[in-house]
Amino acid sequence: MDVTFLALANMFWPFGQSMYIGYFPLYIEELGGSKLVISLLSSVPYFMGLFAILGGYLADRMDRKGLLLFGWAITVPAPLIWAFADRWELLLVGQVLYSLTAVCIPAFSLYVFDYKASYDKMVPYSLINAGGIAGAILAPSVGAAILARYDMKTLFLSVFVAYLLSTLCILLMSKQTPEAVPEKKGNGFKETFLDIKKDRTLYDMLYFAFILFCMNISEPYVSVFLSEHHHMSVQMIGTAFTCLFIGASLFTWLFGKNTSKYKPVYIVLFGILLFWIGITAVTVNRNPYIVYAGLFSRGVNRAMLYFVQGVLIQRLKAGNKGLVLSIFVSLRNTLIGIAAYPGAFLYNIHPVAPFITEGLLLFVWISMLLFGFGSCLKENVNSNRVQKKSKDKSTVHI
Repeated sequence: MDVTFLALANMFWPFGQSMYIGYFPLYIEELGGSKLVISLLSSVPYFMGLFAILGGYLADRMDRKGLLLFGWAITVPAPLIWAFADRWELLLVGQVLYSLTAVCIPAFSLYVFDYKASYDKMVPYSLINAGGIAGAILAPSVGAAILARYDMKTLFLSVFVAYLLSTLCILLMSKQTPEAVPEKKGNGFKETFLDIKKDRTLYDMLYFAFILFCMNISEPYVSVFLSEHHHMSVQMIGTAFTCLFIGASLFTWLFGKNTSKYKPVYIVLFGILLFWIGITAVTVNRNPYIVYAGLFSRGVNRAMLYFVQGVLIQRLKAGNKGLVLSIFVSLRNTLIGIAAYPGAFLYNIHPVAPFITEGLLLFVWISMLLFGFGSCLKENVNSNRVQKKSKDKSTVHI
């Protein structure tokens, strides 16, 4: 039941977030914010992801349910601040409060992978994340309907209710205490950092984080682009984001389901192909149905985030997994946060420029793959195949 409650919590929360996220940049402009302000507010949650390092340290040493409860509950007041904001500076206050949820990111993943069960943990991990995105599928259209009939205040009050329900689900979960970490040298941040640098895990982390940077340069401006370039209404933007979340949910599930069947590198390359298709459909055509299809393909950038993180978790050693994972989350979030700023600069040059830049940088990522980067993508596959040959029913051991 614990994994079920976690899945429900991870469904209500994205439902609440996705009701407003597509309209948040438009709301920022409505309250006097510029494209640079959109970059600032969009990047705050990612830069605050540095709190994941603290969360990773704690996830190795204390009850993970407690960390999850804090990370969920701290977000609940944020939509109330946004609801009553009358200038964009107050939106920043809510964003900072909301972003403290980063402290529970390592605990979320480790709760699933360390749960006492004999099945392949990559499957429920992918299903929980896919379920979270699935909870977001109808949310943009629901948000559009609320905006059409009421206003942003009512929308954010609805988000508050969704966040509250999500937090209650976490409250119903059982505690999970990690295996004791021996109090000796080698478990601190410095020693852990040197270890992952020595075995090249750090380089894999940077490489994985770079692909997420490439796929998120235009992300904060998608709704603005749809409004200004395609002249879409709020309802049409809601439909567009629904298509995006449908794609994200489907690809997250498919990628996790097929990890043991195909080399992760092939799955990543397939994801890049889908992303290129999405860029082309969104930027070169004004037919709304083709744009919707393009956003469906673009949903792969969310699936890629969960997939590369899952691949990384599978190779981590016991003892300080939370700390190692938190280093990756911090690197990942920092690069995604930075991506918003060149995105703003490029958007001011031409609305299509951020999208084209994403596509070109992915060619750079593939070129790096040819020069030996991303060895983790192959190493995990080999270990999975060995486990499969030995007919070990548990498949994945952390």
